[in-house]
Amino acid sequence: MHKDISFLISSAYKPYEQYGKRVIESIRQINSVGFSSEILYCSPEEPNCKDVIWEKDNKMIGSIPAFNHLINVAKGDYIAILTDDHLISSNFFDVLYFLEGSLFANRKYKICTLASGIVGQNIQSQPCRLPEVFGP
Repeated sequence: MHKDISFLISSAYKPYEQYGKRVIESIRQINSVGFSSEILYCSPEEPNCKDVIWEKDNKMIGSIPAFNHLINVAKGDYIAILTDDHLISSNFFDVLYFLEGSLFANRKYKICTLASGIVGQNIQSQPCRLPEVFGP
């Protein structure tokens, strides 16, 4: 079944309950009104979630091979690539308006990052809100 966006998550070495579960929960929390999505999770450990497509990672040779595998399973028009320590902002789907806007109108490939700045133990930055920066 067709989806607007596929979230591809790679997790090779970290326990699901501490890492993978957090990123999946952040995806579930986004305002997805009007959009369809799917979550694909590649890991040695099964997430045991009915709404997550699990692909077992027996080799654990890194995220890139996992993403290459998951992209062949994905059914979304758009792909979001995440590792198990990423969290999704509640306004994530606003990026689709950005990608369909005039800046990307004539581009064959529509690629962007959602990095909102440097965030660390001693550095705090407010997340970038796409409509505020680029308009609806």
